Amino acid sequence: TTNVTNAQLLDCSSFGDALTLTDEVQDGVDYIVDCNASVRGELVIEPGVIIQFKDEAGLEVSGEGSITAEGTAEDPIILTAENQEAGAWRGIYVESSSAKNKLSYVEIEYAGGQQFNSNGDKGSIVLYSGGKLSLKNSTISDSANYGFNNNYAAELTFENNTITGSELHPITIEAGIMHQLDTASTLTGNGKDSVRVTDGAVSGITATWNKLSVPYFVDNEIRITGDSVINIAPGASFVFASDTGISLGEGASFAAEGTAEEKISFTGELEEKGSWLGIFINSNDPKNKFEHVVIDYAGGGSFNSNDDRGALILYSGSKFSLKNSTISNSKTFGVNADYDLSGLSFENNTITGCEQEPVSIPLANLSDIDAGSDLTGNAR
Repeated sequence: TTNVTNAQLLDCSSFGDALTLTDEVQDGVDYIVDCNASVRGELVIEPGVIIQFKDEAGLEVSGEGSITAEGTAEDPIILTAENQEAGAWRGIYVESSSAKNKLSYVEIEYAGGQQFNSNGDKGSIVLYSGGKLSLKNSTISDSANYGFNNNYAAELTFENNTITGSELHPITIEAGIMHQLDTASTLTGNGKDSVRVTDGAVSGITATWNKLSVPYFVDNEIRITGDSVINIAPGASFVFASDTGISLGEGASFAAEGTAEEKISFTGELEEKGSWLGIFINSNDPKNKFEHVVIDYAGGGSFNSNDDRGALILYSGSKFSLKNSTISNSKTFGVNADYDLSGLSFENNTITGCEQEPVSIPLANLSDIDAGSDLTGNAR
């Protein structure tokens, strides 16, 4: 609704203290915000409240401040713009680490127009470094930028949300937090229908990367290190920008176990050989395994000073299981295992369309390659 006849213009200084906003107006806007308000106290927004933001207005939650906006399915909270077009207002910026930061059954529309800080962070919601937020059962629509921007280390709970109509990706997120994204959320209908993954450090966590309603778009090399245990759910899809890939370090493990019906896909943004680097394994953890996986258009560059290249690179001492999988259109090798491995299980795979051999492997591990795999259709 755009009826502001009985709306109250909020004094921006009031956000410095505890403030509770209640549903005072039937069939109309309850409150108007005309500034980029600094929320330093406890802000509570009750079910049914409608807040209209003037151009470039917004909410910045930091320090001891918090925002608790918990509507219901019958009475959602609506945060909208006076000028109902994408980017009319800033949105919500959360730097506070309060456990009270919760948005549930909230509708945020027409935000993402102006940056919140000198880093240029934009989005209908921006979760900044060290911040904490629970976002559930909510809808973000018509952002002029990202729907949800979380490019920093932060604490996130994300469940059953809809993000649509964003001019960029529905979500941009740090690799170390991407496991918080859930399967149930709907992330389609945006300018770029994929979740942008950036700042690729994944260290010391046990997590599953879920199948989303859109692919992950990897914009920075993902580095899995420490004692991380990373699993990928069946049906998940990853698209890689040029010069990016996934590297697995010593002590960590990486398992991508799809099914015949729901394969896990790794491919390049460009459908051409060498579009992205590939996947580099430097770990002897027995949990390292790919099954019903598709790797396409990789082999475009090197992960290390040895210039090791391939769609799948198994480094010295690594242990890996590759079964029922397909590697195609590599710029170099399909599987590059030019070192002594601590263990290799290789069964029923297809490797084709590579510009070099399908497999490069030491003589000592040659017997690990099974007779049932199809290694034809390569340049060599």
